[in-house]
Amino acid sequence: MSIGELLKKYRVAQIKTQKQWVGNIISPSFYAKVEKNIHRITVEDLLALLHYNKILAIDFFNKLDKKDKTNYEFKKEIIGQIIEAFYHHSKVELKQVRQTISSSDLPDKDEQLAFITGYIALLDDDFTGLDEQTKAQIKNRLFNISDFDRDNLYLYCNFMSFYDLDSNLMLLKRLINHFKNDSDIAVQKAILSIISNLLMFCIKADRYDETIFFIEAAQQIDINPDLTFYRGAIAFFKSLITSHYQPQKNGKEDCQIIIDFFNLIGMEEYSEQLKEFIPKTKNGLFD
Repeated sequence: MSIGELLKKYRVAQIKTQKQWVGNIISPSFYAKVEKNIHRITVEDLLALLHYNKILAIDFFNKLDKKDKTNYEFKKEIIGQIIEAFYHHSKVELKQVRQTISSSDLPDKDEQLAFITGYIALLDDDFTGLDEQTKAQIKNRLFNISDFDRDNLYLYCNFMSFYDLDSNLMLLKRLINHFKNDSDIAVQKAILSIISNLLMFCIKADRYDETIFFIEAAQQIDINPDLTFYRGAIAFFKSLITSHYQPQKNGKEDCQIIIDFFNLIGMEEYSEQLKEFIPKTKNGLFD
């Protein structure tokens, strides 16, 4: 029995409609395709559905086909390894993960390999070696707004540099409108991360006027301790933008406070990245 088939069996047993079953976790239309095995549901959304409908995850997974259960658990582990390797800028680890995927029987193996290749190119800051098929696989997955979920949001966040600034501006405005009423913390984290990246791109391109809409959009998201890192990153770029318009403001001090904060909570690598970004700004705040 597949994941979609098993979800349907549980739903029917509880005498619930698809809308009642999913609540605000995912859209009923998307879920309908999950039951029909047309769409794949993310690990986070699956666990959220099980919790929402008071189903023990261990009972659910024990009833899955062995192959489905193994692939789901394996893919979850692989995603964790990719994120860890990318954060630590380790091409060696990414290549090891790529070899693991190559030897697997994941149904979407080709797509996963394309993204691994893309992550390695991101670390090299060089996309010239990517073939057109790989680029197309990544772009097609990310630009389909009707199929945007949390996984796609995080992927887009990492691969924003694949697109020119105007494309990113257009897509992010659509995403903000699409998810503006979504209270899911994971979605909010992704949106704030994407906004942070876009602010950085706008500063580098000297297009400061484009940032106002996105700073205001970020401020519309409710304050939550789980969003501290993301708000800190946006506050850093907001300080740079404020200093551009008002050089007399304490941009240097504000930015240094944020860098020290990230360093204090153990995110030394990220704080170093922010330090490296400063000299690239026209005001030379840290000179």
